[in-house]
Amino acid sequence: MKFIQLPGLLLACLLALCCFPSQAQVRGTFVVNGDIDKYYPVIFTDSAWNYHEASELQIGRSSVHQDGANSWRGSIIATFRYHTTNWGNGSQFIEADIRQYINPALPFNKFVAGWKDATFGNASKIIIIWLRGSTSYNYSSRYNDNVAVYDGTAGRPLPYIEPNNGPSHTFKTSIDSYVNTNGNTYTGSTYFLGGLNYFSGNIGIGTPAPTAKLEIANAAAWTANGWGKAIKLKAAQSIELEAGIRKFGIGATSDTLLCFFSTDTDTTALPVRYNFVMTNSGNIGIGTLTPNNYKLAVEGTLGARRIKVTQQGNWADFVFHPEYKLPSLQEVENFIAKNGHLPEIPTAAEVKENGVDVGEMNKLLLQKVEELTLYLIQQQKEIDELKRKIK
Repeated sequence: MKFIQLPGLLLACLLALCCFPSQAQVRGTFVVNGDIDKYYPVIFTDSAWNYHEASELQIGRSSVHQDGANSWRGSIIATFRYHTTNWGNGSQFIEADIRQYINPALPFNKFVAGWKDATFGNASKIIIIWLRGSTSYNYSSRYNDNVAVYDGTAGRPLPYIEPNNGPSHTFKTSIDSYVNTNGNTYTGSTYFLGGLNYFSGNIGIGTPAPTAKLEIANAAAWTANGWGKAIKLKAAQSIELEAGIRKFGIGATSDTLLCFFSTDTDTTALPVRYNFVMTNSGNIGIGTLTPNNYKLAVEGTLGARRIKVTQQGNWADFVFHPEYKLPSLQEVENFIAKNGHLPEIPTAAEVKENGVDVGEMNKLLLQKVEELTLYLIQQQKEIDELKRKIK
């Protein structure tokens, strides 16, 4: 037998072809039958798993009339990138980039309703994508990805049961909340390390349909009353509200103080004005940083159309009770001469040190008015008696 010596480069190429399977691009079409207003499970293989790579699957319909000139089923260009857990390998993920168009006047909805890794209890290397029924699709992948449709027609029974007696799945009638119907959906945390990150549209956190530039919903509760932890700032961190020259801030400066403050600069050049503070005990200060033991401390003038003091007990009407001993005017005169103020009324020094209890002071003033009324009545009786005697 005669041996032929091959050049080294050619031999290496032949060995490479023998040792590694081919990775040709695979293309095909499939049809999901059933109703156009339902989404049916379609099984795709994770054929890149053994190559230690992510599988990449393209699902597309360039023409809205692919199923007939008058069908108007819509168009979609979608890319799915995924890697299955395959019975416990933790690097699994499914990411989707979906761009689709449906005539808004038509009753049926988008193409994709959800997806799932179907290998948490088996090693079948498959994922499920729920696709709209009564529609044909085109697909391509880098490897030989197999497609199996379960739409309830002959040979495609529902429900679909995951291998190894896993969970069963049937059609969906609505789109899952995690599906971005016209954009990207990523699995896991995202880190943007660039200096500038810009979002043009509305941003939703916990909601797929934000109605404001930033909308937060469904945050985990952090109190026994069910309040959601939508935004958390560390100590001495604040939210700045731009208002032209003035800047307003909200933050907590210590373990016991919530502040609403303002400043005239974005820098540390000027001190802040503490417009409103609240302590952990619920005491509130307006224009002051130290409400002390007052439930409301105001530095400045308090203006109001009405002030109502409630739960004021022992009102001054006791002066009119028969058992009340009205002091004589001589006794009042002697008290004033000795103390320099009316009986039971606080002194100027006491008011300066302790302030005035509005409710209590009103009661004391009313008491003195009622006492004065009784003195006037007594004097009028004496005047009337003198007039009678003179007459």
